[in-house]
Amino acid sequence: MNAYEIARAEATRVVEAAYRKAVAAGELPEGTIPPVAVEAPKDSSNGDWASTFAMQCAKPLHMAPRKIAESIVANLDLEGSCFDTVTIAGPGFMNFTLNQGWYEQAVRGVFAMGENYGRTESKKPEKVMVEFVSANPTGPMHMGNARGGVLGDCLSSVLDWSGNDVTREFYINDAGNQVDKFAHSVEGRYIQEIRGEDAIEFDASWYQGDDIKALAHDLVEQYGDSLLEKTPEERFAIIEGYGLPTNIARMERDLKRYKINYDVWFRESTLHESGYVKETIDMLTAKGATYETEDGALWLRSTDFGCDKDDVLRRANGFYTYFAADIAYHRNKFEKRGFDRVINIWGADHHGHVKRLQCALDALGLDGSHRLEIVLMQLVRMMQGGEVVRMSKRTGKSLTLTDLLDEIPVDAARFFFNSRAAETQMEFDLDLAIKQDSDNPLYYVQYAHARICSVLKNAQESGIALPDTGKTDLSVLIGADGRQLGLCVPGGGPGHVPGVDLAEVAFGIHKRRQQGAVAPGEAHHGVVDGGVAVGVEAHGLAHDVGGLGPGSRQQTHLVHGVQQLAVGGLEPVDLRNGPGDNDAHGVGHVVGLQRVGDGLFHHRRVKADDVGRVYLMLVVVGFFLFGHGYDSLSRGLKICSRYFSAVSVRPRYACCRWL
Repeated sequence: MNAYEIARAEATRVVEAAYRKAVAAGELPEGTIPPVAVEAPKDSSNGDWASTFAMQCAKPLHMAPRKIAESIVANLDLEGSCFDTVTIAGPGFMNFTLNQGWYEQAVRGVFAMGENYGRTESKKPEKVMVEFVSANPTGPMHMGNARGGVLGDCLSSVLDWSGNDVTREFYINDAGNQVDKFAHSVEGRYIQEIRGEDAIEFDASWYQGDDIKALAHDLVEQYGDSLLEKTPEERFAIIEGYGLPTNIARMERDLKRYKINYDVWFRESTLHESGYVKETIDMLTAKGATYETEDGALWLRSTDFGCDKDDVLRRANGFYTYFAADIAYHRNKFEKRGFDRVINIWGADHHGHVKRLQCALDALGLDGSHRLEIVLMQLVRMMQGGEVVRMSKRTGKSLTLTDLLDEIPVDAARFFFNSRAAETQMEFDLDLAIKQDSDNPLYYVQYAHARICSVLKNAQESGIALPDTGKTDLSVLIGADGRQLGLCVPGGGPGHVPGVDLAEVAFGIHKRRQQGAVAPGEAHHGVVDGGVAVGVEAHGLAHDVGGLGPGSRQQTHLVHGVQQLAVGGLEPVDLRNGPGDNDAHGVGHVVGLQRVGDGLFHHRRVKADDVGRVYLMLVVVGFFLFGHGYDSLSRGLKICSRYFSAVSVRPRYACCRWL
């Protein structure tokens, strides 16, 4: 159980206990109550967790939900729990705020679980197949395939991290009319390549793309005109045997570039060759689910299962339909390969096929209505410069997945496609996807990741290892007001006293200013969030605990102001770039800074590794704990910063030891 699950379970436990206590005291009536619902609120100002239990109990207890909430909160026992406070909002929402102990537990949990942090153990793990993209191998992949690829891949990852046995599958439609048309199209271009465009009339129903011409050109280079000497059947077989594998290999290459790797590439043709399609349709017939018309066509009684019309399974010419093959394919998934659940990502234009396929599987006794889930995906509209983009700049043809990945980074494509629910129509802004500023949410995520990697790299190069969380003193995260800072600056200089491990450093608020209102001649001041100008005061000789406390007899000296960074949050401040009088004051090592009054901090004896490594730990925690989306990452970094904040100093002004 991870830190989130622990908090949710704890909230459920304390609410249930409070209700029982209120009932025992006669404050609430006893009744048949629903399970305690606990969820993370969308607005973090409403706490870390929220419960609607009071509203759920209003009807069975015949009381106003606000009164129920007040009674429950009054009877809450938070001793030993992971919560600081519980407040009531609105008609009866109970909002929970996590305490310091939970954050410490989260820190330790991240490092204990390592790469497995975030995984959950499903109570009933399933063998799940996710089938997605499954584009016809007759041409390049389009934007619908691009969106479906991301949705299917991310869904598979979520299911896997939830403890399920997940298989990613691509269904290759290498049988049927579209394959015949593909081979004839390549054959036509092959003949034109050798004998000229007038040698054969290119059927308007054939595939017209440049990819067909490219395949024909490749055949000419490989076979010359020798294919013209073959029988039509032989030539067709060679062209199909070359063109389909070439296109399939190209799709696999493009999808790998898209960071999608499949476990299985399943060929439709194997279902026909093995007789599995015929066997499946015969089973439906044996169950009385089909009927034959006078022309010899075989139909599924789809209307018997609630569909609006029946569906043909075998045409009058004896060929099985695509629908028949699809039924056989899904029977193979459930019956032969034993999947508990199957999820398909389809375009919204296939909505009429969903019910029919589920009903066919129901007729086979495979419970398709419950075990087969179809995610219908809406269209994508590509935008650039405020206009719709349909054609590739490079080719002048329809925009393909390859064109998209040539235009924008892979991570940007995946992020933006996954930022909208499948059932919503989507506008993909190509300009926004490559912007490197605050307008682009992906930029923030990538920037945070880059900063974290930089912190870890600098720590490693300076010999600072990630701490043993079991031995690290996490209490340095809190002071008299619940928060504490760590500062590291270089030592040495004429004023440095050998053998003194800790120098005492204080931040004093010299003047309160509005942002950017530091007067000329006050270059030694830095402007900090909240409109406060601060300076650094350093003591090189005094190292007793009370050296900087109220009533200190030590002389303080203004060194220079805290540098303000353009982008804050992760980058330490290098005080070595300040005025040359740093050494003169003998600022020597690392101290913790604890607030003791308005605008005054004094040191607490803290080992360098405690402060520096704890800071490093929380940076990492912010990434792993909350790094599964832009909003959650931002919120997580703010939460992790909470325990480094002080009235006038933000975490970005702390300088860790690797400097």
